[in-house]
Amino acid sequence: MDDETFEKLRIQREAELKAIIESPRTIGVYIVTPNDACPLCRWAQGTYYKDNPEQIPVLPLEGCSRPGGCISRYEPLVKEIGP
Repeated sequence: MDDETFEKLRIQREAELKAIIESPRTIGVYIVTPNDACPLCRWAQGTYYKDNPEQIPVLPLEGCSRPGGCISRYEPLVKEIGP
């Protein structure tokens, strides 16, 4: 992945994370990785809570060795909404 593409993806992922963190319906984020993820991305995969935002890895991950670059993404962790 060239530097320009990497930076565009970083800006996109940053906006996605910001929207998830600012949502009152979420309690955190889940980092999702593809089946062909590199070891670094596999290590980062998991649940991160928004009360500790400094622990949430910045995507795309620098050092990702996947051919084509890092395609890990954030998914919202939604708190239970009930009656």
